[in-house]
Amino acid sequence: MRGIFIVFTLCFLASFNRVECNENPEFSRKGSGTERERAIEEVISNAFRESTSLGNYSVNPGNGVLRVKQIVNNMVINGLSKAVRRVQADLKAGTIFLTYEAKRLTAHVDYELDGHCLLLPIWGKGKGSVIMDDVKATAKGSVKILGGKMKITGIKITFDISDGSFELSSLFGESEPGFLTPLYVKAFNANSKYIFNEILSSYIPQAEAKLSNLWGSLLERV
Repeated sequence: MRGIFIVFTLCFLASFNRVECNENPEFSRKGSGTERERAIEEVISNAFRESTSLGNYSVNPGNGVLRVKQIVNNMVINGLSKAVRRVQADLKAGTIFLTYEAKRLTAHVDYELDGHCLLLPIWGKGKGSVIMDDVKATAKGSVKILGGKMKITGIKITFDISDGSFELSSLFGESEPGFLTPLYVKAFNANSKYIFNEILSSYIPQAEAKLSNLWGSLLERV
């Protein structure tokens, strides 16, 4: 079940499908350094403001206790509008830094899974949710102006939660929740932070690449 945590993390940090940014005539490529810094901060902050649909994703089996292939469809994240965002751009130092804190974020998904937990086969599909408490994320990158356009490289991400939980409708092919699914969901919830921290480092490089593409497209507007 760690795959849903993985996909949620990547989507939250890096791949919002619809990014709405306010146009502000005060900011332009001909503006001063301070104006451009303010423009960068506004554009990046606005990209992480509302709940949104994040589409469909898949995760291959891992190498740990849970070896489960997952397909996650129709992901929607709620709680972004209540989060605290801080963005700092410093063109002299060539850096951009984002911090993001939320008391609770919830990802709702349709999922399919197939694999093993230890030696026990797990398979099924249904509706699920991942609830994450006290989310703290940071992202830092290097920014340059080349040919009058912003370029960003070297993004590094950190991501942490204090606790999390799963809500899953089927882990053993049931059309309705049976005995084993609630039992295993309870076990997942008891170890959710351990599961999350165990696998996150393997997927951070993917999140950094996705975030680099997102920020790069946003900064073309500045």
